[in-house]
Amino acid sequence: MARNIFSSLSAIEGMLTMSVSPESKCNIMVISIECDSEDPDLQEITLTILGLPNDKFSTIDKFERVSPTEWQREFIIDLPDKIDELTFIASSSTSGDLGYLTLTESKFEGIRRSSQAFNCFKCAFEVEAGSPALVLSLQICKVPGNEGEDADNFHSTVMATAAIRDLDTEFAIIGTVDDEDPQKPYYLKAIAELFTERFDQNRNKSDLNNAISAYDRAIHLLPMHDPHFLDTMYGAGIVAIQRFDISGNLSDIDQAISMLEIVVSRTKEDDSNMRRRLNGLGDAFFHRFRRTGNVSDISEAMSHSQKALSITPDGDPNIPNQLNRLGRSYLHYFHHTGDIADLSRAISTLQNAIHHASGDNRNLPDMLNHLGNAYLRRFEETEELLDISEAISSLQKAVHLTSESHPGMATRLNDLGLAYECRFGHTGDLEDLSEAILAQQNAVRLTSEDNQNLPDRLNNLGISYLQRFDRIGDIADIAESLLALQKAVEFAPGDHPNIPGHLNNLGNSYMRRYEHGKDAADLSKAIAAHKKAVDLLHDDHPNKPALLNSLAMSYSWRSHDTGSIDDISEQISITQKAVDLTPEGHVDLPSRLINLAITYLQRSQAAEDVGDIFEAASQYRKAATSIPGNSLQRLKAAKGWAELAQLLDPSNVEEILCAYDIAIQLIPQIASLEHTIRQRHSDLLSVSDLSNKAAAAAFNLGRPEIALSWLEQGRCFVWNQINNLRTPIDDLHNRNPNLADRFIKVSRDLESSSSRSELMNSKAETNKLALKISLQEDANTHIKLARERAQLLSQIRSFPEFENFLRPPTAADILQNLPSAGPVVVINVHEDRCDALALLCGNDTPIHIPLETFTYKQADRLRTELRSLLKSNGVRMRETEDRSLRTYVRGSKKGDVLQNILQELWTCVVKPVLDDLAFSPATSDLPRIWWCATGPLAFLPLHAAGIWGQSSKQIGSSLSEYAVSSYTPTVTALTERIKAIGTNPIPRLTSIPGTRREVDAIQKRLKKDGVPFTCLEESSATVKRVFSDLDVHHCVHLACHAIQDPEEPLRSGFHLYDGRMELSQILKKQLPKADFAFLSACQTSAGDEKLSEEAVHLAAGMLASGYRGVVATMWSIMDSYGPQIAEDFYDNLLGASENKIGITGASAAHALHYASKRMRERQGESEHSLLAWVPYVHFGL
Repeated sequence: MARNIFSSLSAIEGMLTMSVSPESKCNIMVISIECDSEDPDLQEITLTILGLPNDKFSTIDKFERVSPTEWQREFIIDLPDKIDELTFIASSSTSGDLGYLTLTESKFEGIRRSSQAFNCFKCAFEVEAGSPALVLSLQICKVPGNEGEDADNFHSTVMATAAIRDLDTEFAIIGTVDDEDPQKPYYLKAIAELFTERFDQNRNKSDLNNAISAYDRAIHLLPMHDPHFLDTMYGAGIVAIQRFDISGNLSDIDQAISMLEIVVSRTKEDDSNMRRRLNGLGDAFFHRFRRTGNVSDISEAMSHSQKALSITPDGDPNIPNQLNRLGRSYLHYFHHTGDIADLSRAISTLQNAIHHASGDNRNLPDMLNHLGNAYLRRFEETEELLDISEAISSLQKAVHLTSESHPGMATRLNDLGLAYECRFGHTGDLEDLSEAILAQQNAVRLTSEDNQNLPDRLNNLGISYLQRFDRIGDIADIAESLLALQKAVEFAPGDHPNIPGHLNNLGNSYMRRYEHGKDAADLSKAIAAHKKAVDLLHDDHPNKPALLNSLAMSYSWRSHDTGSIDDISEQISITQKAVDLTPEGHVDLPSRLINLAITYLQRSQAAEDVGDIFEAASQYRKAATSIPGNSLQRLKAAKGWAELAQLLDPSNVEEILCAYDIAIQLIPQIASLEHTIRQRHSDLLSVSDLSNKAAAAAFNLGRPEIALSWLEQGRCFVWNQINNLRTPIDDLHNRNPNLADRFIKVSRDLESSSSRSELMNSKAETNKLALKISLQEDANTHIKLARERAQLLSQIRSFPEFENFLRPPTAADILQNLPSAGPVVVINVHEDRCDALALLCGNDTPIHIPLETFTYKQADRLRTELRSLLKSNGVRMRETEDRSLRTYVRGSKKGDVLQNILQELWTCVVKPVLDDLAFSPATSDLPRIWWCATGPLAFLPLHAAGIWGQSSKQIGSSLSEYAVSSYTPTVTALTERIKAIGTNPIPRLTSIPGTRREVDAIQKRLKKDGVPFTCLEESSATVKRVFSDLDVHHCVHLACHAIQDPEEPLRSGFHLYDGRMELSQILKKQLPKADFAFLSACQTSAGDEKLSEEAVHLAAGMLASGYRGVVATMWSIMDSYGPQIAEDFYDNLLGASENKIGITGASAAHALHYASKRMRERQGESEHSLLAWVPYVHFGL
């Protein structure tokens, strides 16, 4: 759409001050013709001008239709210094003559008088005898009077002087113009528009004040029937909204609404301006709602937005903007009603707006910002992880598309900070909190002190500082929090609707400082702030329960310090009211019920009232069964419920089992597939011993089969998830091949996404926000994949015979497909009790073996002693023979620590199991036994248990005389590999050496039997080459350094020539034909002690990648013994091979048993010998 040269500069039609010479003369520069209503028959307009000098006339055609009722044409007409009269005749090729306008000498006198004040102005005249009614507007400008370059370049001169200058002087000159001058109101309207334009450039509030003053005077002078009266009043209303946005003065927004209501009421329904005016009125109501919280205002805003949208024709470019207004109103209406249906309407409306918006739509950042806020609010209601990810993604894009100088930048940064802070509350990721503080600091920096939004932004920044203090305990953060929150309360007007929230947060900050410094004044201030906040809200306000909860917490600290039963009872009363006001299904209901339970327990201890314990158990039960509440809070409640149920009635089997079962079933929601593997491991830290505690309770109640099921469901959770993502689904493929293919595709994509890197590439520093947007979109894709897989699972389970597809195994499921070569022994270690479960092929029930002489403390002590022993011997990375030996000699004087550890394991754990299973020692054809240990016992060498180092050793005093030992992370990991055994693998092996003697021994033995192999040494052993060879070789021997990363277990890995081959990378491989791996490296089976039930180590990672069996090491091995162990191992393994032409892992456990025995025969049973062979362990089949 073409626009006149002035409107293209300032986005308004009005005056533009320029510097011109005294010889300048007046020209008509722009002509506009406007109808009072749309006439579809009126297509082309021609204007003929009579009365020009020398009896000339001028015909002007090619008017451009700039709106349904307006035409415009740029055309220079020289006006003489003196003129008697000019006549303008309007006509149309389709409608004939439309009317005429005569400008007499008196009217030109007004033009000349105006030219003394303005270099450019606009005047409008009604066309006489017009049908339809027309208004002719002329843009009158003074132009240079000299010939040549000045006159020729007048348009470019205008463009070059777009800066608006001397408006204050010109405004003063207008004041001297007689009120009787018919042009004065137009001058005032024009300069008001210029003041508004200048405000948009420099944000100087005085320009808004001048604009409102000019508009008010123009309205006073204009007759109500004047065609420009309503537009003038409309402009005044819009400027009043702008001033309100800065000042927060309710009189401004009230005045804006009054004026805009008059404008809309006097606008005809079919007027082309109706839509614009409805939007202005809707905006005014919206802004007042944000200030007062009056629900009638937001209802009016929605009503006007809906009406404006309804009269907008399909395909109109303003449709996205109309939808944006409506979606924004739905969002804020939800803030009042709490009805999630309003929130869903907001999201769908805003999505529709963005869908229809072009990439260059200047309101696109605003749409993205509103959509991000809508997703954020829905996440707060439902805690659906996809919503918070979508919120951050949308808000990041909004900030990315906004310049720092844009007036909306502070708002968008503030909203982005809120989203990061909200996600931190869900994930605990400090990176999110750092991003929140950074965004909120910038939002505050860009907000002036007189801006009504400053209190809210200070409040948000204060909350983030408070949360960081809670996380890392830096006292500087609590000081920053209090400073920001004090200012938020100070700057907010007394009737501001957010004052209760600001006071509540200030109270929380005082309370945290009291917890840290125990200054009684801080606690008094906290209680006072919380009380005032509660008193400011009616009971039907959706935020009232949260404020009551905070007040109760401040009383909790006072009662904790004073022991006052009255304070505790007051706390119970307040918390109960918070619970009563919280609707069923609200995400915060479980946490409030937990607080109530804790308070009852506190009173029960003070008053010794058992009734309060029963009440606490009841509240825990309600919290645990509150759906769809916060999963982590529900799990905490279930644990509390179970513990109290055991305390109150240890024989109440049903209630105790019910509580623990709910807790176990919630683990998948705590560490769901929507998170990366790294995040899932972090999430599981809070529930690391849950399955052990639940199993101990089941043993107490005589339910070993339930104990087994819970241990399988609650342990190695991430490995089980990975295994499920790779599960063959032949039966499903026969039933529904399309569904099966889609399920496989989504599962593989999800697995790959789960292991994605979350580290920022240093090369992307130049555009950090763009990289963050990209990473967030990756996260969104991951969540969507998890959602789709969950939906596919639900669909699959709806088929007959597929009801239990990939569900957690029951005890009956676990007892199927057990190995026939020997028992699987699951050992549960918990502070309450220790037990073993022996699972035998063909038995329908597990054999329960109580370990009555073994305790959790004992296991923890043995782990600590072993760790100290290894540390004192310098056992970390692989060492040379001499260094290891010298270190040992110095440490041996302290006693035979390892021998004592192995003897204690033999006496208290292993021998009771063997006796119960009626095992007897043998010299050949030993059975197999698989160990699945939990807690601290998972880090101890059960396979080496026995009495060592005694000169008169008795027969049958070590496990190696009874059975060949292996380990398995879970029973399911073992049974799944038994089910997967099919054709024999191609007997090929790849070796990646780290020590020359070891690899030479292996190559010599393989060549002797003609086994094909590939040896990668030095520069050929790159990460890329090793990964490539893993796909084609079914067995692998890794003789190299390895590292276990305790902070980030998935970064544990093998050191190759050009870098580390990490566990996270190995997990991305799918090796369905993988058979056997020998990890001759240090610490390849040493897991993360904080995640003892997850078996986060390299051996488990290789099993999860598809290998049927793995030989690994519990600690670093001595280089002098590694080659010896390897040579004996492969001698036995190749000798046991049935086909005699290759290598398989079927006898790997026996081969390792043989190699360890040979080491003992050579080195004896000293502590030094034990350190050499004990670290070697076998996992899997």
